[in-house]
Amino acid sequence: MQDTNMLAAMYISQSRIDRSQVDELVSASLSNNYNLGITGGMIFTGRLFAQVIEGPADAVNNLIDKIALDDRHSGFKILLKEPVAERSYRDWNMGYVILPFADQAIMPLFEDDYSPAQVAKLRQILLTSIQRSHNLDCMPR
Repeated sequence: MQDTNMLAAMYISQSRIDRSQVDELVSASLSNNYNLGITGGMIFTGRLFAQVIEGPADAVNNLIDKIALDDRHSGFKILLKEPVAERSYRDWNMGYVILPFADQAIMPLFEDDYSPAQVAKLRQILLTSIQRSHNLDCMPR
């Protein structure tokens, strides 16, 4: 049975900050998201963001509203907001990867005529990249 109180949202935007500032943002988001019961992942391409946020509906909606007003980015666009039965990012309060090549998957989504398949592809790129990054971080050195 689907828990209608659990929500996932995905957005894209254009960065107005550099990588060191993004790293600081991610660091702060880790504890904030934990306290809010939020999980998710973010791609930073060097100039664009794509992020999935999931958790209790009220927490996700409040966070999306806050992110939309943040002046560290522009062109904020919600691609999806939907109830989910379970978390895709349950192991990450803020999974984060830098993927310059993801520009080609993100840029077309700023247009009005993007397809649900394009959103699904970006969502899969994000999840797979977070999973691979996590696995690499855990490998013996």
